[in-house]
Amino acid sequence: MKTMLKIFLLSGLIVITAFGCKKDKTIKPQYNSNITLYNKPLDVIKANILGKWQLIYYDFSWISNSKHYYQDHYTEFTSNGNRRIDMVKDSVIMDAAITWLKANDGQATGVPYGTTTFVMSYHNKYGTPFDYVVDSIYNDTLILHFNAADGFSDYYVRINQ
Repeated sequence: MKTMLKIFLLSGLIVITAFGCKKDKTIKPQYNSNITLYNKPLDVIKANILGKWQLIYYDFSWISNSKHYYQDHYTEFTSNGNRRIDMVKDSVIMDAAITWLKANDGQATGVPYGTTTFVMSYHNKYGTPFDYVVDSIYNDTLILHFNAADGFSDYYVRINQ
């Protein structure tokens, strides 16, 4: 009788172990933070954007009020916030050095946030320039605004690694 009970308990344990565990594939934020970044010093901006982010969507502008959603698009900020690497799935589509420009030094023009704002400036592989303002992290979503009066905004979620 004791042997039957041991076999029954062992079988139950094997079934629970084999079928009870599922790997959670959802993206979980690494940090729980809300922080405005466009008016912060450069070292604070860089420290908060470091790491890998998944692009969720971008909206085109205030006027068009439309969103474009993405899957498998990622951005990684490395080298102490001085390099941006964009990927689709596992393929690198851009690896660019970032130049940080301050709005009040005359290099970054048209910044709608004021003179203390830093602008992330880089060129893609075709030489096209991009200028972004790192707006904020809100509910663990990184918000980057294209530096234009009615520019688009990118929304990213941090990837745990």
